[in-house]
Amino acid sequence: MLRTNLLMLTATLCSYTACTSDAQEPGPSTTIQSAEELGTYLRTAHGSPLDRLGTDARQRFLDSLTFGEHELSGFQYADLQTLPPDDVYQILRLFGAERTAPMVLSKHANDNAEKLAPRARGPARDDHEGYSCYSPHNCMKNTGWICMAGC
Repeated sequence: MLRTNLLMLTATLCSYTACTSDAQEPGPSTTIQSAEELGTYLRTAHGSPLDRLGTDARQRFLDSLTFGEHELSGFQYADLQTLPPDDVYQILRLFGAERTAPMVLSKHANDNAEKLAPRARGPARDDHEGYSCYSPHNCMKNTGWICMAGC
């Protein structure tokens, strides 16, 4: 009985929200936090913000992603810098990493990057541009990478 009620409630809520098969972007409570969640997302998402990267760039970016215990711990951002600021923000938002957009865009000579910065602000975190996460809680100097607080 309880299970049936929960299923009905879920169906009702989905009819009022974006619970459709073409909902591409996880919201704040459903960010991609592990390699397994990324695999599921890649198999099920259609029209993902990741598609804005070319095939090779997308694969390089995905291969660079590292995950800590509970969240993204780092990534290489060179390929993201080829995109417009809003696309960068949307991709990073998939991983709950939109706060790093200003770091990624700092190399951009683009006026839109400045407009994006307030949107990308989040709680102060210990993220490091120019470092990669090479083991839990250890960042190593590495140009073109961001080592995030979740390392």
